[in-house]
Amino acid sequence: MKKIIILIIIIFAALFILAAVRDVVIKDFLAAGIKKVTGADVRIGKFSLSFLTQTVKINNFKMYNPQGFPKGILADLPYMKVSLDVAALFKNELHLKELTIDLKELQLIRNKEKELNVDALKPAKEKEATTGKKAESMRIDVLNLNIGRIVEKDYSVEGGPSVQVYDLNIRKSYRNITSMEQLIMLILSESMKSAGIRGAKLYGLSLLTGVGVIPIVAATTFLGKDSAEGEFNYSSNRVYDEVLKILTKSGTIKKANKASGFISANIEGADVSADISEIQNNKSRIRISARKFFFPKPEIANGILYQIEEKLR
Repeated sequence: MKKIIILIIIIFAALFILAAVRDVVIKDFLAAGIKKVTGADVRIGKFSLSFLTQTVKINNFKMYNPQGFPKGILADLPYMKVSLDVAALFKNELHLKELTIDLKELQLIRNKEKELNVDALKPAKEKEATTGKKAESMRIDVLNLNIGRIVEKDYSVEGGPSVQVYDLNIRKSYRNITSMEQLIMLILSESMKSAGIRGAKLYGLSLLTGVGVIPIVAATTFLGKDSAEGEFNYSSNRVYDEVLKILTKSGTIKKANKASGFISANIEGADVSADISEIQNNKSRIRISARKFFFPKPEIANGILYQIEEKLR
């Protein structure tokens, strides 16, 4: 009896090890495949495949900027889930019945030559993207895309980068995606269109890959704030000094009063104000608001807060 128990334990341990090795191999293969399609480095934190439930879960997926742009993350996707058609794999087909993607952050970088990082990806550069070539062996029935925010950094402006942050909080669903190129183009172009960002070659090429005819099943927008707020583990004087430096670099200071913790400035034609207060010892709160022609400009306010966070966190 004891030998049988030991044998069962050994079998289960072996199956566990094989499953772990399998997931690591598939994870590395997937990262290499996406790099081949995009030309950008990819890192996958965790990959798990269950043949029993026919599901794949991917955590902490990150795509990095292509060559010619500052080092950093282009797309941060903390979670993906796939409902897989396992039977199709035996026919040498990749059929995803449902794919859910959480896009936490997309960083758009415009370099000093005014080129966008997304335009430097392979699907936007290579001739295959302009011919509508598709990978017929891939099919996605339903894509659920959750878009968090877009960070836009422009290094072409004098004294840059200029930073704007768009809190989108949008959920969209699409049907009938037929290639990896379509999927990548769809994620990038739809995120940019939702933020109202124009001027990328990606738009025209996304139409040629068939993205323009992919039907939207549903779309939901969760409204964000028209201002930006944050708390920092520093004194109000320290936070004030950093905010003043950033606003001075980004635009023109109109008023600054350290005693009251208030700064106003003009940035990219918008009236920006910053209120800094100390809520307890060495802990401060800041509220940034921005308006242009009386209309809220949360992307400017969020962009300033983003730069403050980079300095103080």
